Amino acid sequence: MPKLRISAAGKTVEHEISKDALEAGREGCDIALPAKEASRRHFRIWRHEDGDWRLKDLDSTNGTQLNGQPVKVSRIRHKDTITVGRDCTIVFLDAKPVVLKSRAEKEKEEKEEAARKKREEARRAFEKERAAAVANPAPSVIPPSKGALAIESEAALDQLVAAPEKLDQLLAGGEREVVFGDYTLLKRLSAGGMGVVFKARSRKIEGLLVALKVLRTDKVDEENIARFKQEAWAISAFNHRNIVKVQDLSKHGGMHYIAMDFVDGEDLLAVGFKRTLTFWQTMEVIDKLADVLRLVHGKNIWHRDIKPQNVLMDRSGEIKLIDFGIATVEREQDDAAETAEGLIMGTPAFLSPEQAARGKMGAVDGRADLYSLGAVMYYLLTGRRPFTGRSALEILKKNMTEPPPHPHDVEEMAPDGLVEICLKLMEKAPENRYQGATALQEALAKWRKSEEGRKEKELHGKILELREKKRRIAERQQQGQA
Repeated sequence: MPKLRISAAGKTVEHEISKDALEAGREGCDIALPAKEASRRHFRIWRHEDGDWRLKDLDSTNGTQLNGQPVKVSRIRHKDTITVGRDCTIVFLDAKPVVLKSRAEKEKEEKEEAARKKREEARRAFEKERAAAVANPAPSVIPPSKGALAIESEAALDQLVAAPEKLDQLLAGGEREVVFGDYTLLKRLSAGGMGVVFKARSRKIEGLLVALKVLRTDKVDEENIARFKQEAWAISAFNHRNIVKVQDLSKHGGMHYIAMDFVDGEDLLAVGFKRTLTFWQTMEVIDKLADVLRLVHGKNIWHRDIKPQNVLMDRSGEIKLIDFGIATVEREQDDAAETAEGLIMGTPAFLSPEQAARGKMGAVDGRADLYSLGAVMYYLLTGRRPFTGRSALEILKKNMTEPPPHPHDVEEMAPDGLVEICLKLMEKAPENRYQGATALQEALAKWRKSEEGRKEKELHGKILELREKKRRIAERQQQGQA
């Protein structure tokens, strides 16, 4: 039960509130107040039907103050201070303060708890399947060749990665097979802050090509390993055609790795630079990525690094979102979660202003991904990044304080409707953007049905027909020369 801590004349006593209502005053009350200024019946405290406690002044001569302000009737909370006269102070101590929550808050908590349980179930299922696979390994379909170079230690990997040109020559030459655990390395694809990525062939599943991401040895600590595994949990929890699929997650020679389906194509950075996409195709790419975000945001997972380099387009034109390595899974107990002090995750030109501001990362939500998606859309519409500068800090400053150049100043042919959608996505204040991926998809659907959208679809078809004719002519010319 709550208590009243009463202090006067240098003495302090505590009185437990053992019933739902009591009165305090100079005489004839539940609590005798040691104050000359106290009236015979000074104030009343009672529990309201909503569960909160209330304080009421009983028309006392000198009045009652709550937290230094005169009060007639007011809600009273834990550690609020009641003053009677000049020398008597009473502190209200609620052992178990009642926190009332709105229906919306309760529903949100229930959804978050359900999402947390699903993530935990998915993680346990993944670990169980992995443990079973380790306990009962399948026989190698393709054994390593005689004299193969096997990477069995961090030092061996470091030595190879430290000389990228020699490594590329070694892999391209094919004279000596390079093996990492159950995989044969075929090509070095990229190297980033978290790790190095290889194109590799599985030796356990015949014909399976993967993108093998090995955690950088100088990044191995508990935080980065957790983030690295989190990428796998985030990706493996979904089954979406535009999210790259995880094939394996394990550890070899002390090195953590993740194997994902290999996408034979190029990233949107290269695609946007070539300006090969029609405006209609740009809309389709953004719509597909919005559908991915609709799914992952529904599980309280934010990607936090949406950029052209993290979207792959295969030869058929299908896209795949990759690299959930810095994704954040929202947790109830970690409202103030943030990365290491001073560290900004993501790429400056495509980062949301709230991330660029180095604020509490827990304050970043799915609207940050939508901003970054708008920056990708800007790049595909214009062929240029929305912000440029001589340094990352200069770009970040522009990102936080300046609007990007209007897309029509860069590409005057960009459709008005798509430009409007792009600029709304890139609003500095999160509340001014689309509030969810579903709202973005609805805006894109509305544009497709508009007169401008129908014209762009027709123009898109004509462009593809013209490209096909040019391809056939070039093909016939090559055949004639042969």
